[in-house]
Parts: sequence; structure tokens; C-alpha cells
Amino acid sequence: MTPEKWREIIDTVNNKFPDATRSTEELDGVSGGSKEVIEFSGPIGNIRLEFVSKPRFLGEDAVYSNRIGSDVKIVAKYDENDLVHYMKAYKESDDGSWEEINADSFV
Repeated sequence: MTPEKWREIIDTVNNKFPDATRSTEELDGVSGGSKEVIEFSGPIGNIRLEFVSKPRFLGEDAVYSNRIGSDVKIVAKYDENDLVHYMKAYKESDDGSWEEINADSFV
């Protein structure tokens, strides 16, 4: 998913569903990551679309000392210059929780 395609989806949703609400959130634990959310009431019920942008995950490093009793700390490494984008879709269930819509259910 590209940011240009996400803007097209936002425009389509705003044209078809004028009651749509948008918000932006920062991702917990990932610096430079954000999540844009749009919620609207569609023909199958309440729908939530999330567009996530975050730095590409490069791996983990273990920081430790060879001394007895020392702790091991795992540090995640991210590429701040390369962003990863993806979209998730959710449908609100009867109990008010959000269930992810899987693309395989449309086939």
C-alpha cells in the first residue's frame, strides 16, 4: 500500500460516507511510526481502516556483559530512512470489539 493509494481510499470513503471520522496516532515503542485511522458506517456495519507507516525493522541486538549476574537487554534496530506502509481493515462485532477483515474472505 502506498501513501498515494491511501489518499485515494480516503477520498472515496469521504465521498461515499460523509459521517467518516479520521484520526492519527503515534505507534507505541516505535519512534517515527504513526497510524492513521478512518471509521465509518458502511453497508456491512461499522468499518475501521488503519494505515500504518513505520521504519523498516532490521533486526535485534543483544546487549550483555560476560560478568556473573549481569542482565541481557534486547534492542530492536530500525532503518529510519526506509518506511514500511500497510493497511488493515476491521469490522465492529456485536459486542463492540473490532475484528480484522481477512482478504481471503472475499474470494
